[in-house]
Amino acid sequence: MGGIFSLGVIFFVYIFYTGPDKSYAYIGESKRVGGKNVVSSQYLGRVIDREAGIYKSKERGIFTFNLETNQYGTPPESYVPPVLNDRRRREKADDALDFGDAFFVDWFIRSTGFMDVIDTLKYGNPDTLHAMVLFYVLSNLANSDAITWYKGNIVKYLYPKADFNGQRISDFLASVGRESKTQVFQKNYISFINEHYCKDHAILIDSTGLPNSIHMPMTCKNIHNGVLHNEVRLIYVVQRSTGLPLYYTPIHGNVVDVSTLEFVLANLEELGVDVSLCIIDAGYDSGTNLDLFYDKEKKECKIGYIVRADSNDKRLLKMVEEEMASMNNRENFVQYQDRYLFIKKRQVFVGSNEDMPAWLYLGIDMNRMTDERHKLFDRASKKKLTKDMVYDLMHDEGVFGIISGFEYTIDEILPAYYQRQAAEQIFDFAKNYTKLLPLRTQSPETFKGHLAISYIACIVVKMLQMRFKEVDLFLGGKLLSLRNQKCLIYKDGITIFPPQAPGSEIYKLFKFESPVKLPFVDGRLAYDYPESGSVPPEPPTKRTGGKPARTSEKQLDQNPKHQEHENQDSCVCSEAQHSDEKTTVPPDEVTPVPPKRGKGRPKGSLNKKTIARKAAEAANPPVKRGPGRPKGSLNKKTIARMASQASAPGA
Repeated sequence: MGGIFSLGVIFFVYIFYTGPDKSYAYIGESKRVGGKNVVSSQYLGRVIDREAGIYKSKERGIFTFNLETNQYGTPPESYVPPVLNDRRRREKADDALDFGDAFFVDWFIRSTGFMDVIDTLKYGNPDTLHAMVLFYVLSNLANSDAITWYKGNIVKYLYPKADFNGQRISDFLASVGRESKTQVFQKNYISFINEHYCKDHAILIDSTGLPNSIHMPMTCKNIHNGVLHNEVRLIYVVQRSTGLPLYYTPIHGNVVDVSTLEFVLANLEELGVDVSLCIIDAGYDSGTNLDLFYDKEKKECKIGYIVRADSNDKRLLKMVEEEMASMNNRENFVQYQDRYLFIKKRQVFVGSNEDMPAWLYLGIDMNRMTDERHKLFDRASKKKLTKDMVYDLMHDEGVFGIISGFEYTIDEILPAYYQRQAAEQIFDFAKNYTKLLPLRTQSPETFKGHLAISYIACIVVKMLQMRFKEVDLFLGGKLLSLRNQKCLIYKDGITIFPPQAPGSEIYKLFKFESPVKLPFVDGRLAYDYPESGSVPPEPPTKRTGGKPARTSEKQLDQNPKHQEHENQDSCVCSEAQHSDEKTTVPPDEVTPVPPKRGKGRPKGSLNKKTIARKAAEAANPPVKRGPGRPKGSLNKKTIARMASQASAPGA
């Protein structure tokens, strides 16, 4: 109870309780005015924890109230509200719950050691943190429906203290989205990548729009590809060799890509990423940005980069004007996968002062040119374009330019540049697998938390995809088949149905056996958690990028960062790479990846009959003839004369 004296009026503020078991709290106010007592009250909420001063109401959700300061607050992160007994509802006993998907993904995260990295977010209730990561990986439901998923999944017993009430989920997202927490997570995660995957600091940078109509400072109108969007921009940095995301940051929706590159590189430097190669899209093509990759005094490239030239780049326009007439020569013809192109290169100068050397590659994509010309002809008839207009437009179809700080051959530049597709794949994972879209948060704080958990879930999905490897082990379908592996709930534990064939493939691939029975201990599913890092990720062994042209070896050998990223391309983590020294695996020691066989016999192989004939010839080799006829043999004329004599009358 508190008392206040003001202008001859005494106020007394206190909390009193009513209802069954004193479960409803009110704020009472008593004051004496003119010799009379005046009493008023205000409903506070249902009592959740009387000693801790925690209450619940429809307007505020779960909250705290301090009588001395007359202030509302939020409960501690570690607080788990007790289950309230609502006599109007009868809780249905668990029959069978989804088991396989959540149990397997939880096992995988723990066995790789990534759960230790997730725990560096230091949320007060670890059960909520772990359960929310599984929810983002395995379900596309809105967060408001998380409790429904939770009650129907074995997560309910894996993490029984998880608090999935709507208000608490918002509090959770607001907490884990704080910059102080995400920075600690990022540093620990990059250390985890260096230790368990590789130390390759060649990166890909790309951005995407997150359309939404949420009224918060980061949502702004932006025109992208000629379409007006209300959006937030999201930048992802991806490790080139593995395709794993290394860093993310949201920016205001009206901030263009060209102004964000220096900010991203500065943050990577603070997180300990010493960038050796950077592959970026045309949105980053500007003189100021390209200056970041050069030593201005020596006028040489210090950080390798590849960027698609902007369509209005004057160097590209000049090269188109001067080289298009000779583009169709045989020496410019290249093949990249199933595409056929003409590519020419020339040395140019870039940067804000246009004094930094670089290489510009002009290309014509034949397939794209054909498609775009068909679209142009269709558009011309609909919009009634003149013949001269169509002629001028058709020369630009299928034309593109790529700028590189290091020299590549015309056959190598496309494999090197199109590694940036790994960044696009990460956005695909984030938007289709980890609930990144649609955005359902209503404040900047919860929005940042949503991005953080979606980013963590995206890492998990990519790690799984790297281990599956084969195309037929499609990630979504396999996890869905594991969801169909159910478990039966008993008083003292659970029994688990055998997995279906697709689920068995996953268990077999990871050398992990599905349990048959697991007990409960204090309401929690008891199983021996795998030792952290007991199943280290398998690093990729296939080189993903083109090799710089030999014509510029002398120039490239003088650049230590280029040497470093070339040596780390294979990304094979040996014992030496796990040490603190920046040692690399020699290219000769990289395990080659055998090519996939096509249909039919491999070229140059023999069938069974040919093999048998050659074996017989080897056992009984024919006698080699010398020069001339064998001794005692007859020529054709002698044989013919003797035949005619034998057939003559009286012979």
